[in-house]
Amino acid sequence: VEVHDLTVAGADVAMTFLGVTRLTATHVTAIDPARAAIRIGRPRDGELFGHLDTAIMSRCLFVWLGDAEPVPVEFGPGGDDTGLWLEENLWWSDAAPLTTEQRFPGVVARPQRLDVNPRLGPDLRPRNPEAEGFGHRPTIVGGPIVPRRPPVQRVR
Repeated sequence: VEVHDLTVAGADVAMTFLGVTRLTATHVTAIDPARAAIRIGRPRDGELFGHLDTAIMSRCLFVWLGDAEPVPVEFGPGGDDTGLWLEENLWWSDAAPLTTEQRFPGVVARPQRLDVNPRLGPDLRPRNPEAEGFGHRPTIVGGPIVPRRPPVQRVR
């Protein structure tokens, strides 16, 4: 499973990991998740899904605006995060800055950025040059742009 260039704004939980195998999530932006940015659950007995296995999150942006309290991760009963790998991601809260003591889920394979205010624009993308490359990137369509021609009017 690959998740790229996605924005989740105002959800209860931005991303839930339950029985995920070989997931890559890059350039995801999560804004003001009400409960947590990431939820890690444990499958119930008899379900077809197994435990979280090899999920990589890279260059994602997690932002809490205003007075929202940041909760990076929520664990369901028996949730196991050993298969989650965090590469460089940016976490920012206006109200309560995250610190290096913050418990992040899984294996922190590359340092997490906690000290950069992304200064989101109206399009929910970072305006701070230090935050460039984190979060949802605009989609760029390749190839030539062909101008639209006006419809042909037929005269009878």
